[in-house]
Amino acid sequence: TPPKYGAVMYDWVSSTEDALLDPGVGAGVLTTAKTHSSVGSEVEAFYGIDRSPLAIIMAATAAKCSHQSVTLHETDFFQMSPGDFDTDFSVICNPPYTRARELLSEYKNQLNRLVEDTTGSSVSLKSPLYVYFLLHAGQFLSPGNRGAFITPSQFLSTEYGTAVKRYLRDEFDIHALVELDLTDERVFPDATTTGLLTFVEKSSEPNPNSP
Repeated sequence: TPPKYGAVMYDWVSSTEDALLDPGVGAGVLTTAKTHSSVGSEVEAFYGIDRSPLAIIMAATAAKCSHQSVTLHETDFFQMSPGDFDTDFSVICNPPYTRARELLSEYKNQLNRLVEDTTGSSVSLKSPLYVYFLLHAGQFLSPGNRGAFITPSQFLSTEYGTAVKRYLRDEFDIHALVELDLTDERVFPDATTTGLLTFVEKSSEPNPNSP
């Protein structure tokens, strides 16, 4: 994640009094985004999740260098639920971009069952991994909690994105969808797609326009 985008995301989510959760912490770029932030508040409790042992080491190193206290969990995000924590979260996340065809069928079926059971959404098996991250991360947000995500923009115009758009519409107040400049640095170097910043806040009441 380019630091300038991470800083904007951090400013949005850190304006609440919630702890922050990065469910795809990777090398810890978003965990240390406060170093590039100009208006964000200091985050007292930051939690990061990644299934990669190397990512956990890199995130811990980045946090130490930036003097950011962080609690790291080396596990699959989809093995965790909101009940595993005793705090309210806002979420900041750059989900891993993994194409549908690159996911093992058994694992993909598990993800489908999980998010369909927890969100009530009907998810296409053509969905890349970041779609499942968006849907599952939403379950960790209580009313008033905020989410900031940087993803490919493809879900806005594809069939598999229908579930994501409906979920965001029904469960959140969508404050902004910001498509990144094509002439800017590539956010996803291995994917031919533009990046998208999504800024949402969990709704306290169901969307009255929902069916």
